[in-house]
Amino acid sequence: MLRSALAEAGLVAVTELPSAAVLFEKSGLVAGLGEARRAVADGGAYINNTPVTDADAPVPADQLLHGRFLVLRRGKQKVAGAELVR
Repeated sequence: MLRSALAEAGLVAVTELPSAAVLFEKSGLVAGLGEARRAVADGGAYINNTPVTDADAPVPADQLLHGRFLVLRRGKQKVAGAELVR
């Protein structure tokens, strides 16, 4: 069910957990890494509804929902997802 909802919002598959900035760029929520860093600095980037504080730090594996999903949000309305595929 979570996968279906994220697929509708826009789901990107990753084979490893990169930084938050890279995830936001790959998901299409931002146009580039600079824009991702600005979104984080402005307090407008969230992973699993938790504000991102360091755009360049790798996303910790303990944030994965059901062991493989992340919900990405920029601002109040732009949402996408990431799925860790092994």
